[in-house]
Amino acid sequence: YYLEKWDKARKYCEKVIELNPNDAQVYGNLALLLASDHFKEYIQAKKYCEKVIELKPKDSQAYYNLAVLLENEYFKEYTQAKKYYEMAIE
Repeated sequence: YYLEKWDKARKYCEKVIELNPNDAQVYGNLALLLASDHFKEYIQAKKYCEKVIELKPKDSQAYYNLAVLLENEYFKEYTQAKKYYEMAIE
């Protein structure tokens, strides 16, 4: 039951993006969802984080989320993460 909710949330986010491809918040939500332990789709999550930044370049939360993602065990891109942390607090 719990896993079904994760899958359903993903489908809803993808549908919203299909209907409104400029909704930065939904890209951000989907990025967090895909980076979760349930999906572990880190490359796609990174693309969605970058899309949020493209749509809302002044969104400090988007830079922070990307930084956290880049620090994880999959990417281990600490220099890049530091750069995005710094951009988040500018």
